[in-house]
Amino acid sequence: MNLKRFIALMEVADRSSFSEAAIKLGLTQPAVSKQIKTLEQELGVTLFYREQANAQLTEAGVIAYQTGKRLIREWEELVHSCQSFGTEITGLLHIGVSTIPGAHLLPQGLVAFRTQYPHVDLSVHVQSSADVLASLGQGSVDVAIVGILPEGPEWKIEPLQHDEMYLIGPPDTDRAIGPQDLVTLPLIARTQSSGTKRAVENALLDYYHIQARELRYIAHVEDTHTQIAMVEGGLGFAFVSSLAINRAQVKKIFVLPVVRTFYLVIAKSNQKDRLIHAFWTLMMDHFHIERDGEK
Repeated sequence: MNLKRFIALMEVADRSSFSEAAIKLGLTQPAVSKQIKTLEQELGVTLFYREQANAQLTEAGVIAYQTGKRLIREWEELVHSCQSFGTEITGLLHIGVSTIPGAHLLPQGLVAFRTQYPHVDLSVHVQSSADVLASLGQGSVDVAIVGILPEGPEWKIEPLQHDEMYLIGPPDTDRAIGPQDLVTLPLIARTQSSGTKRAVENALLDYYHIQARELRYIAHVEDTHTQIAMVEGGLGFAFVSSLAINRAQVKKIFVLPVVRTFYLVIAKSNQKDRLIHAFWTLMMDHFHIERDGEK
């Protein structure tokens, strides 16, 4: 069994394109096609519908994709487990992070971590807070940094950083705007799975008695950068993290009377893992958080 063939399968399936998969893998398209053909011969099935413009998995291809993903993950875990017996911390660490901490908190932590542990490979997955926590629960990531407090006794959780939420508008906004005007403003919001959107809507309900259905959402976007760019362009208004607007060409209108928290989360079952523990400890030290024992 050659895992590289499964990796090629996953890249083609994820991108619905042999050519794009080849670019990602640093191979020629014929080389990728040959890997897929060889895998099909080994399995005795057709993995992709050849007559379609986009590369789409057959039913057998879906099973091969899911199995390959599991095999690759298990191989990475095996390598990591074997490496943990050495004196030096090495291996591959999967980090799941939501948009704001991914852009404004994690980079500085990773610089410090790589300085101390130069032989650790990092895989960073940027998703919404809800999706990151789902990935953590599925074991797809080893550690999470999110803006939603996860529920359940299976998690070890530490507050990492506090944040404020601002209503921002186009730079030429010249009229006074208060909370009473929110239901009339054209708002650009993050998607529903975003921790930012949840925090904003909870604050508006708690402090101003404004329900989400009363708001005039004109667009939903996947990331804060796009949200701010739309506001800069004059499309509308948005609630965004104070961490994200330092260099933005927007007008700060008012701050929500609520403090949002970003959390560092791991599974308690993994807290004795050397690599995960090393990352946890460094992040605590880097953000000057006192540790009072295991939680």
